[in-house]
Amino acid sequence: LRTLFGNVWSTHSSDMANNASTADSAYGNGALPLHTDMTYFRDPPGLQIFTMVHPATKGGESIFADGFAAAERLRTTDPESFDVLCSTIRRYRSLDYDTGWHLEGKGPV
Repeated sequence: LRTLFGNVWSTHSSDMANNASTADSAYGNGALPLHTDMTYFRDPPGLQIFTMVHPATKGGESIFADGFAAAERLRTTDPESFDVLCSTIRRYRSLDYDTGWHLEGKGPV
């Protein structure tokens, strides 16, 4: 599915193209710590909207944080650490050796 804003990405494996990878943690059912999504893409999403088809009968809790608010707080309380995160280049990867899937991006935190 494509919208004016780009492709819609599904975490349901039945919606994937053949030979696509499900190695990303989004396809699992385990709890995830706070994280950013798809940092290994050249252009990571600036906005994500989550929906559910069927709510979990048990569990299913999610943790979200406002990364921009956290960054602003760090910038005002510890500008030196903020500058380090803004200027240190990190490499982000998604690897799936079974399918040969290898996505990699790099940039500051």
